[in-house]
Amino acid sequence: MSLTPLLSKELRELLSEKTILIGVVLMPLVIFPLIGFTMAPVTMREGDIGARAAVLVVDQDGGKYAALFVEALRKTGLNPQPIQLQNDNLLQLIKNSEASAAVIIPQGFSTQLEQKNKPTVKLFLKLASSSVAEFERIGDIRDRIYTAVSLMGEALASEEDIAVSFYKSPINLSGEVVYRDQTLPETDAGQLFQQFFASTLLIPIALIIVVTTSGTVAATSIGLEREAKTLEMLLTYPIARSTILASKLLGSTVVALLGTASLMTGLIFYFSRVTAFAGMSISFSLSPLSLVLLAVVLFFALVTTLGLGVLAGVLAGDVRGSQQLASLIQVPLILLPLLLFLSGGIQSLQQPLATIILIIPFTHLMLATQAILESSYLNILLHIGVMVVWTVAVIGLAAFMFRGERLLTLRVRLGRRRQAV
Repeated sequence: MSLTPLLSKELRELLSEKTILIGVVLMPLVIFPLIGFTMAPVTMREGDIGARAAVLVVDQDGGKYAALFVEALRKTGLNPQPIQLQNDNLLQLIKNSEASAAVIIPQGFSTQLEQKNKPTVKLFLKLASSSVAEFERIGDIRDRIYTAVSLMGEALASEEDIAVSFYKSPINLSGEVVYRDQTLPETDAGQLFQQFFASTLLIPIALIIVVTTSGTVAATSIGLEREAKTLEMLLTYPIARSTILASKLLGSTVVALLGTASLMTGLIFYFSRVTAFAGMSISFSLSPLSLVLLAVVLFFALVTTLGLGVLAGVLAGDVRGSQQLASLIQVPLILLPLLLFLSGGIQSLQQPLATIILIIPFTHLMLATQAILESSYLNILLHIGVMVVWTVAVIGLAAFMFRGERLLTLRVRLGRRRQAV
């Protein structure tokens, strides 16, 4: 027997297998376009994230080189805005303004440059939120300001008797990062970014894992009973269908929470061994109120996902089909907000696209988590409110599916329908 018929047979069997067809062939067609769909608007805007940024300029010198430095800032694409600082608190001005940074040109700036000495300019970078996009934004602004220093060097190089070392860096920048009404040295910003990844990303990723797990568990629970034909027997008992639905939701929640506890314990142990933040003056620690709010957010996300899992189990005919259908429902709804959170955030998208993304319930899981970490309580309540609406809608739909004969007759086939012989 030749190889061709055997190869044809193997391909038919493999491609008729739902697990392989969905997991290997179809899922990449869904996941990678989603990634490109998410990242493309962010990438297109990354090149100019600092181009329109306003920078407050406190010119205490008033000399020609101070004016030259302001012009150099403008050439880099920044928008320098001169202000007069008298009795005002500069940090408060930065917080209340739209500016992303501030520089203080000290008195004697021009004189020091004329004497071939390096003056020190104070730089303040405002970190508005704990997101990847925000860290990228202030990093871009910082790079532009350092580019302005290099432009100053080029201007000074046209004068006589300028040392090469002075030409490369004619100004010393003393940088600080402003976050939550506090400041820390710019040298600690890298540690702050590491802490952001270790704590701010740990919580959302853990939530995503437990939410995904709970939906799969709920779908498996229904699928097992449909496959074993025990669901029909259970429905003959004098038990309200709402009680059956509640038991499945609660049972799946317990299993998912056990998995979460194990996951969190392992991740916390990992980060405690790998990451150290000694001497940090700013932290992303959670207060008792924040922990309570985080539990509320997780609860509504869990219930929503459990409802979706129950729907997947009702629509599918067996365990494998339930798991696959649950994955097909959950992956796009969860992956898209997670990618946005890890990249540019919802604010990096155009308004129509941002509106579509905000319809997804798990977008509000990510945004509520970030708001909790930033202690933005009004935003927390808004996002929880949206999640409550979704929870009621999904559970209401699940309860509707449990009524009448729909629970026994509805079925979605993911595999190829076999022809009768």
